[in-house]
Amino acid sequence: MNERTNERTNERTNGSGALMSEADFRASMVAIRDDARLRIGALNHLIESIEALYALPPLGVPTRNEAPAPPPKGKAPRPQRPASPATNGTGRAHKVKGKRGGELSPTAATILAAVTKAPMAPIAIAQQLKMERSLLGYHLKNLSKAGLVTMSGTTSTRRVSLP
Repeated sequence: MNERTNERTNERTNGSGALMSEADFRASMVAIRDDARLRIGALNHLIESIEALYALPPLGVPTRNEAPAPPPKGKAPRPQRPASPATNGTGRAHKVKGKRGGELSPTAATILAAVTKAPMAPIAIAQQLKMERSLLGYHLKNLSKAGLVTMSGTTSTRRVSLP
């Protein structure tokens, strides 16, 4: 029997549209459940028979001789390079270190010198160093990635300090 539920009234009907009693509905659900349990039991018995016949390990236990899965059709995936700790997983080296053999750039050194006294707002640092706010943001991002400064607060209360 095909059961349906009327969405507006939430009444159970059979396939012809006639209303079903609660007892009929419950009996049909029990029958469906019992049928599903029988089918699952038959499938489990079939799996056990195949495992015994072919001496297979239980499901979920990998074997040593398993062949790797074939590559998907189409474009081959690029091999992943391990991320260097200096790149923070981005694949690009930080501008703070590197070109000068591990030394800080002059701009980064002046930013760190300005922040050593107390935490400061980025706009105050930019005014003190007489540089554009966007250029300072670029340098602060690199210093933060390198772990040399920490930034806290929201946009209006942002502060830059040493870790």
